[in-house]
Amino acid sequence: LGICLFQAGRFDEALQCFNESWHSESKNLIALSGMARLLLFLGEEDRALGLSAPLSNTLAVRPEDAIGQLTGLVILGKETEALEVFNAARELPWWDNNSENVHSFALLNHMGAVCCARTGDTARAKMLWHEALSQNSNLLLAKENLADLNNAPKERNGAWLLPFYEYLPSRWMDRIRRGGPGNDAITVLEPISNTYFEAICRIGDEFTLNFCSMQLINRFEQSDPEAEQSLLTLLEGRQGSYGDRFNLGSRLLDAGIIDRNDQINLWDGEQSHKIRLKGQMISGEARPSSLTPAQQAVMGEAIEAFKDDDLPKAKQILERLTSEAPKEPSVWSNLAAIYEKEKNPQKAEELLTRAIEINPDYLMGRCNLAMCHIKRGDNEAAKNLLD
Repeated sequence: LGICLFQAGRFDEALQCFNESWHSESKNLIALSGMARLLLFLGEEDRALGLSAPLSNTLAVRPEDAIGQLTGLVILGKETEALEVFNAARELPWWDNNSENVHSFALLNHMGAVCCARTGDTARAKMLWHEALSQNSNLLLAKENLADLNNAPKERNGAWLLPFYEYLPSRWMDRIRRGGPGNDAITVLEPISNTYFEAICRIGDEFTLNFCSMQLINRFEQSDPEAEQSLLTLLEGRQGSYGDRFNLGSRLLDAGIIDRNDQINLWDGEQSHKIRLKGQMISGEARPSSLTPAQQAVMGEAIEAFKDDDLPKAKQILERLTSEAPKEPSVWSNLAAIYEKEKNPQKAEELLTRAIEINPDYLMGRCNLAMCHIKRGDNEAAKNLLD
């Protein structure tokens, strides 16, 4: 009932229901976890964190309780305690009956792997994700996290626990997807605290990080000073790839949250570096295009498709234009932007290199290629381009 009330957006009733359920049965870890998450959701951080001790110290009586227990602890930022709970659960009598509810045990092993990865034991994390996939080969989260661990440290997104839709009431998701009139999607999110946005960013995938950070930036721009601290915490955190954190820094620079002279600690996947984010400002005379008017119109269609996030359509148009107008550098540059958004920086860099080989004075392409080098830490190559 508490879960249903939360999904319906009746938060006070849900909180009362979770509280009564837990007080009537102290081992009801699903109710306790639900209460802790909802308190954080509503901005009562101290009360939420106060529940981490009973959440850590109660033994789960079945897999479903352990799933709720681990979820609550990780959302509260208690990965070490969650790992201890996971290790203790593997010693409980019910763990040996994992053939009866194999999907729950797959999810538990995934959650244990997340805790291992986030506390530095990537070798055991890999082992647990393989075990989870042997129990449920369709567990997408385990597949994605395992693939992420095979990336270079700088390109890893971090270990994420749940998909984005698990963190919000389900009826809100339709309104967010549809957009709606004015700021409808933003308005529906008003009950969520900055602390909760920050918490799920820290353990979420790339979409969660981008979506929630944009909500926090919107709040800062609407004169919410607490959103600023949440954004700075995320910027200097470890979730998302180095490129994601770099891009977040650029957005904070544009929003006026950080200054060009501020030193920030940016995690590169292995260690923190003190850097200053200068951003990029490109100005110059309009460059004549070699495209025909008809081709320029087609290029406009590709740009609109890109803005609408229809990357397959934009890519198809631009790939056709590379055959029709191979000597126009902006075509290669725009195609590079698609590959950058698809998380294929190597291909993007290759296309930008081709653009400035065609026209060494193509300023936008040269600056964007320099940014590619900066994002992967090759400042010397960037300087050579910009000189």
